[in-house]
Amino acid sequence: MLKYRGKYRVIYEIDKRTGKPLEFTFLPCRIKRGSDISRYNENTLSAYIPSIKITNKLLKVYPDIFKPFRIGDSEAILLFPESLIQEAAAILKTYTKGQNVSPRSKRNAKFIQKHGAKTRKAG
Repeated sequence: MLKYRGKYRVIYEIDKRTGKPLEFTFLPCRIKRGSDISRYNENTLSAYIPSIKITNKLLKVYPDIFKPFRIGDSEAILLFPESLIQEAAAILKTYTKGQNVSPRSKRNAKFIQKHGAKTRKAG
């Protein structure tokens, strides 16, 4: 995901215990607080959406872009090809403000707290 730095805001996941960045990066989205785009495999990206209503709307309106991967009671993960990142980013309203900020910057730690992005417990 680092190759999208300069075009979209790229952030590392943060360890809840230590507050240090972890190895995975993602692109936060504005379509719903806590939503993001991350890598699924070499040529596929995943979109985490914490809302079933928004997920159903995306699948209905954009069936040629998004494919369901995992749908739960209150959240879903949709897959889409990396070649369609521009269309998906426009639909999911990916953050562009802060596009040149380093993914490991302390500014991103504040951004994560404010916007409810990903954090993980180190196990």
